[in-house]
Amino acid sequence: DKADEWQQALACLSEAELLGLHPDIVSFSGCIRACGRSGHWERALQLLEDARQSYAAPDGIAYSAAIDACHVGTQWDKAVRLLQVMRAEGIR
Repeated sequence: DKADEWQQALACLSEAELLGLHPDIVSFSGCIRACGRSGHWERALQLLEDARQSYAAPDGIAYSAAIDACHVGTQWDKAVRLLQVMRAEGIR
């Protein structure tokens, strides 16, 4: 069920961390996208921050997923801010 997709993605990410694995940016991006599609933009943005603070530096795909999450949640100011951060960090 699509509505549960974001919860399943978060569970996989948490399980990997519990096993001592370091999720890569692909894993974080998938979770960010799943949260965004389900309208959980705040969680998507938290995951982007979590990626920044872990071993997974966000790339353009992760930022795009977070921006899409902001779009779904009509958080235009946050989407613009993410674009500014991307530009400042040289991410395309």
